[in-house]
Amino acid sequence: MTDETNSTTKTAAVAEKSPFAAVGSRHKSVAWYTPTLQNLPSQTKELLKNYSQIPEAGIEAHIHSVRDQAWEIWPYPCIGQFRFLTLALPNTPSYHTITSRLKTSPTAKFLDLGCCFGQDLRALAADGVKGENLVGVELHGEFHDLGHKLFRDGGEGDGEGGEGTAGALRPLVGSIDVLQASAFLHLFTWERQLDAGATIVKLMKREPEALVVGTQVGSKKPGLYEQGRMYLHDVESFGRLWKEIGERTGSEWRVEAVLAQDPRDRKPWDDGSVGKLNFEVTRVR
Repeated sequence: MTDETNSTTKTAAVAEKSPFAAVGSRHKSVAWYTPTLQNLPSQTKELLKNYSQIPEAGIEAHIHSVRDQAWEIWPYPCIGQFRFLTLALPNTPSYHTITSRLKTSPTAKFLDLGCCFGQDLRALAADGVKGENLVGVELHGEFHDLGHKLFRDGGEGDGEGGEGTAGALRPLVGSIDVLQASAFLHLFTWERQLDAGATIVKLMKREPEALVVGTQVGSKKPGLYEQGRMYLHDVESFGRLWKEIGERTGSEWRVEAVLAQDPRDRKPWDDGSVGKLNFEVTRVR
């Protein structure tokens, strides 16, 4: 791809700006490990109080305990920086449409692909969506157990993970109305994102208005980052990606995306180009 031609120098520049080890290190000196929770989003606080019935005075210690167990399983930056506490789905423009769709149709299914602790699944459950309409799939199956520990429940928003991930997806082919892929696609190169996108299309119902939503790391300088492992998009490149996915799968998708930047979120390794790419991708045919 032409977008990848300048990736070598870009990756080297990012590596120079990163003051610590590469992603994957469990050492707590890395820039993306925050020792203490600084700000608990109000939505998550209410979810833990009302859905999980955790006394307010004990919420912070409870979060720290689960977070540090998750860090030892796999040290994702979203774990180290407590970003899993920021609910993605309830802030999606179509959230009320999504919840209405899931509550009014007994056959409607929502899939959270790479669901981490299943935090957005719990938000849906708290808003009245039945557990049988919700599926979560996570590469690290241990995160499902930690999700039950974090939210103190026994099954709402349950899912599959670990070595059974591919097997868990197989029965879902062609059955999903709404799929969330937050903090997921940006983990891969362009070609692997095409492969993942083709799998997503297979999972979706073959009807207009099937919906893929999510939020992920993006950049005003689209290209490969993290030693060439991750392709970060701007709005234009993300649209091209879905055009190629559609061509590969014989489908067509309408992409609505926004690259948002908040100076308060700037990290030590960020050159000012990185932001949050929020998207809704709707099936046209």
